[in-house]
Amino acid sequence: MSPRLVHRATTLAAGLALLATAGCSVSTPQTGLAAPVPVELTAEVPGQLTIGVEVTLSGAPGEGAEWRDAAEGAVVAARRFALGGTKITLVAINDKGTSDGAASAVKALAGRNVSAVVMATTGEHVAAGLTEAAADQIPVLLPYDLGADGAAGQVWSTGPGRQATDTRLVETMAGRKLDAPLLVDAGGGPVTGLTPRDVQTYAAGADAAALAQGVARRQRQLDTAVDSVVVSGAPELQAAVVAALQGAGVDVPILLTPQALSPAFPAALVAAGGSLSGQLTSVGLDDGDATALESTDAGRALAAYFSGLQLAAGDPATKDLAGDRPFAEVAAAADVSSHDAVVAVVRAAAVARSTDPARVAEALPGLRLGSGDGIAGPPLDFSSTGAVPADAVVPLASTAVSPGVRPASDAPALFWFDSTRS
Repeated sequence: MSPRLVHRATTLAAGLALLATAGCSVSTPQTGLAAPVPVELTAEVPGQLTIGVEVTLSGAPGEGAEWRDAAEGAVVAARRFALGGTKITLVAINDKGTSDGAASAVKALAGRNVSAVVMATTGEHVAAGLTEAAADQIPVLLPYDLGADGAAGQVWSTGPGRQATDTRLVETMAGRKLDAPLLVDAGGGPVTGLTPRDVQTYAAGADAAALAQGVARRQRQLDTAVDSVVVSGAPELQAAVVAALQGAGVDVPILLTPQALSPAFPAALVAAGGSLSGQLTSVGLDDGDATALESTDAGRALAAYFSGLQLAAGDPATKDLAGDRPFAEVAAAADVSSHDAVVAVVRAAAVARSTDPARVAEALPGLRLGSGDGIAGPPLDFSSTGAVPADAVVPLASTAVSPGVRPASDAPALFWFDSTRS
């Protein structure tokens, strides 16, 4: 990060640390960045509001386990509403990354009288859960699944769609004049609009080193050389390819599909012998830690989120979604997307003046939510099934240097920021 951002990080981190030790409901600290934003969220919700959170604790690559710790942002949302006097009950169920497990998870959540389900997972097994939710007439919010568009039932994607991310990735490459890429399909399929010079496939258990050595050899000849490598697929598989490319000395830009934004990617990259200090590019929402340092509406919203996260992490009584670990143990991975999905459900229940799933589903299409409603990421517009506008998807660059706005952790981590503002 630049010296300016390092100074801002130090100032904001100090303020957040003071907030966490205060143990009370206050606003984000005065840091000279922007006016304070309330940490606590308020909503008038009749009766007990229970929200289901479907997670995948383990499963095949690409079946959602990569987001299990990111989903802990839901706890931050519940904590912020608790500070404002609104009690939210979160019920988390593991779908095991299978179609049967997804259907069973939703059925179990229906039995717990949830008002909506935040399906904090992704992959082919999600379809079975959506089918069950439609049968049970329960609205579903999908913060991570890129293929939610057109799903049956009352389903909204609160994360970027595959079309938007593919388009932004291709535009990013065009802006950098990268027109002869190698696509490594690690299970993610082609990138729409990308015309690669060559395509190679990689699957779990394959020899990533051999693939990378082949790329290195082709770079020695002008007629086969590529100017970049795009890797598409599950984060564990992307990490194996990136580590091998680094080890083989392949010195071209590496671009990754958004699965690499999950906490699983840096952990897998280090496990495969790769380096976190390499220059990597992806695309996604500008809701990362560094944005909390900016004196903008987005920065203020994220600063409030991280204040809430620090409060939750500093309270030994606050547990993770499963209720069996202190939240502090997972706070380093908790993200904005799961937080905002929970906030949206609460706002829908408040508008509906009901916790009945059918009434909540009726209220959702009328919602236009922003920072004033507690949304920490980009605004959400539920008038369409894709609530995130396409222009909210931006090119992202990675850094291993923490902006210092969340609790320290020994787990490998990457921090992504809008590369157009670096």
